[in-house]
Amino acid sequence: MKAHVYHTFAELNAAFEKVILDLGNLKEITYFRSEELRAMYKTLVRIRAQANREFISVLSEREAANALHFEHLCGQGALGSPQTGSD
Repeated sequence: MKAHVYHTFAELNAAFEKVILDLGNLKEITYFRSEELRAMYKTLVRIRAQANREFISVLSEREAANALHFEHLCGQGALGSPQTGSD
């Protein structure tokens, strides 16, 4: 898996965290307290959780496929050269 994928995933989570924290701070200010603001806050938390679940699922599948691929490569012999003998 490319490092930029994990980096982008981390940046996305950091951005969600900032928005959620800032919105959480605003909803504590008396004149910003409203059901709509609380609903937005809950929606953002839910969206972040759903996105993380989806991304982690995809990344997990991809990493498992990569691991299998490299296990097969390692089984081919030293430095990736095919093993001699008949199969």
